[in-house]
Amino acid sequence: MTLPPIESLLAQGVAAAQQGEHAEARRLLEQVVEADPAVVDAWWWLGEVVDDDRERVVCLENVLTLNPEHAQARAKLQELHAILPAESPSGIDPVDPSLEDPDQCVYCGQPANADDERCPHCRGRLTTHERPARRHTPALIAMLLVVAMLATWSGVEAFGAMLRLSRNATPPTTVQTLVDTGLLNPSVFDPASLLNNPLMQAAFGDVLSLDYALAGRLFMAGNVRAALLFLLVLALYVRWTPGYYGAMAAILTGLVWDLFQILSRYTGWLAGLVGILLGLLALLLLFRAEDNFALRAVRMQVQLHAAAEGATGAYYWGRQYAREGKHALAAHHFRHAVGRAPHHPEYYKHLAISYAQIGRFGHSLRALEQARKLNPDDDDIQQLQALVREKLRQAQVREAKRQASPGQM
Repeated sequence: MTLPPIESLLAQGVAAAQQGEHAEARRLLEQVVEADPAVVDAWWWLGEVVDDDRERVVCLENVLTLNPEHAQARAKLQELHAILPAESPSGIDPVDPSLEDPDQCVYCGQPANADDERCPHCRGRLTTHERPARRHTPALIAMLLVVAMLATWSGVEAFGAMLRLSRNATPPTTVQTLVDTGLLNPSVFDPASLLNNPLMQAAFGDVLSLDYALAGRLFMAGNVRAALLFLLVLALYVRWTPGYYGAMAAILTGLVWDLFQILSRYTGWLAGLVGILLGLLALLLLFRAEDNFALRAVRMQVQLHAAAEGATGAYYWGRQYAREGKHALAAHHFRHAVGRAPHHPEYYKHLAISYAQIGRFGHSLRALEQARKLNPDDDDIQQLQALVREKLRQAQVREAKRQASPGQM
């Protein structure tokens, strides 16, 4: 059976690496990662055959990005970090304190105050909302269980009304035939016989005396309440904030409803009491789990994401922020990616694009020049350089007009 091209190249590259033919192994493995950058084994073996330690760091970081549980790659990367301190991108970035200002606008990179809710320049919103609790707390898990029990119990309470409805119902033809032939005891389907014990009477009361239409409405109300509570369990599980207040309203309404049913003798005291106790417990746990749903305003800052590990992690989050239009925050992450992997031309390209988006055209051109040196065959770099130069020219024209306008200082 013929192996697919990538698998064949990988097998040949690994074999060459094991035989000490590093140049051939590198040539083959680089073809693999070019065709599919998600092949973990290709990055691992490429890290084994490259000559430069910083290139080896890039390979190992790619391994960990694709497989964070790769213990060998993590151990080797720690060894390399100990002997190779991270480089800063100062070679392409002249001293510019504004780039390191955490309070700058995450969108346009212009100066902003720490307490600004909107950027004074681009009017972008600088605050976001986060939950104090990042994971499901024990109180939330307990509340979910109790609300699910309460939903189930609502269905149990509706069982009494169903018995009243079944009293007037005609049994199925097959059941009636078995009764007529003496093969089935008719008392099995007799609601009166089912309620003829103290426990069932305490649970459902004298439901057989209820009006038939009223029993139908009670049965419908019990099932609707059960369905609503199960939907609220799902809303609470995903920590949907409106679901929190909806659950509070549903539980309070349910407490009043259970008390009304007991006083009106629509249900037995035992069933109503169990419903009230479950509702009170659910309400208590709901208050204890408030941190799972409360949202607090947080001022966004230009700082490295906590999960941005290594060059590939910083590059990944840079791409994420660039898609959200947070170009200053993206540039911050791309700068870290460049500092940790200074021989990766793709990092410089994205850094240059983010710089251009926030008006740092000189920085952008320097990053593109570095990318061109690393990959002179990339035609996109020349197109980006031409585009950035045109943007720089337009910005210079606008600044000249502003300074030449009367009344401008």
